[in-house]
Amino acid sequence: MKILILVLLWLTISINRIHSKPIPTILDTDIGTDYDDQLALTYILANPSIFDLKLVVCSTYNTTARAQIVAKTLAIFARFDVPIAIGQNTGTTSIFEYEWAQNYTLDQFQQDGGIVYKNGEEALLEEMQKA
Repeated sequence: MKILILVLLWLTISINRIHSKPIPTILDTDIGTDYDDQLALTYILANPSIFDLKLVVCSTYNTTARAQIVAKTLAIFARFDVPIAIGQNTGTTSIFEYEWAQNYTLDQFQQDGGIVYKNGEEALLEEMQKA
């Protein structure tokens, strides 16, 4: 999985060198279980000339906790323009990165100007229809 992400990022960068506009990007993530999704999100946010991040969809298990991790990461980059979509909660499981993010709530993210969609599937569909 990690190798696949790195290959996709490399391909994206290579394609971007051909095109001058940032690539519209939607990240579907199960952030918080291990480090690969946090790395992918951080890389995308650190490279706005390559990626035009349109939406982050949090999926699998405790999606609200995952959204909180995304919210804190977006806040660090001051990217309140990137909406977070909470996918269907499919159960509880330990999300080790949650402890890092628990002091920054989704309500705080919204107060800071961020957008949180409670229906991740609907938000994803709407964003895809814009393309």
